[in-house]
Amino acid sequence: MRDPEKPIVLKIYGDSLSLPRPFEGIEYGEEYCLLAGTEIESILGRKIKVYNRSFGGATVERLSKQFRDDRNYLGDGGIVVIQCGVVDCAPRPLPSLMRRALGYFPGIVRKPVVKFLHDNRALILKKGLGTRLTSPSKFGKRLRAWIEEASASHDMVLVINIAPTNQKTEDHSPGFSASINRYNEIIRAAVSSVGRANVVQVDVNRAISDEINGLDTFVNAGDGHHITRKGHILYGKALSREVGNISQKLLSERQNEEENKTRNEIYR
Repeated sequence: MRDPEKPIVLKIYGDSLSLPRPFEGIEYGEEYCLLAGTEIESILGRKIKVYNRSFGGATVERLSKQFRDDRNYLGDGGIVVIQCGVVDCAPRPLPSLMRRALGYFPGIVRKPVVKFLHDNRALILKKGLGTRLTSPSKFGKRLRAWIEEASASHDMVLVINIAPTNQKTEDHSPGFSASINRYNEIIRAAVSSVGRANVVQVDVNRAISDEINGLDTFVNAGDGHHITRKGHILYGKALSREVGNISQKLLSERQNEEENKTRNEIYR
């Protein structure tokens, strides 16, 4: 880390999953980023300050812009956590432009249209008439560019993939699970293509799927996206574990570089 005397800033860029949800039993201080911050302090032996820039409905485009703006005020260095994708990939019966336009119509027109879309959402999506906020190609391009910028300017970058959804949500939004799998593959490819030792994917999807009754334990049964209190604990431990792994990897690389430098000087 760049200055051992200063606290490390843990910068979180996510959607509403990364925020407290007191109405669902997730109080402030119980979200995964603060849990991870406490564990990372123990792992690295450094003070951690958590800066959570997450907000509801966040797409990769909006979050990456927030990150670039923040660099003007926070500077570089520290740990960046990227948690996005589900808002981008979720199937929707109307494009966002049409949804905004519908909001301008008087209630007598808008309400029956909204009711029709709600009642027939599954049918519309099954017929392939739905859309996404961010296309797969645009998502991959934006995410890769963001990871490139963050990994060049910060000490570590951790990219959390998308949690699996439950059958209730899949029935309401047919194709959601397939979309999650597709975008998770894009996330994996983006991390891999950058190819830097300080970048890693945090595979919470697999961690949840590998657990017996993992969906019921870690994913909110009501909406199939947000996570439970145990889910926040799982995310926090997964993040802190990967920070430890990156730290060891970077330390090993530095030691190898120093040994090679010494060896070259001896045989010069």
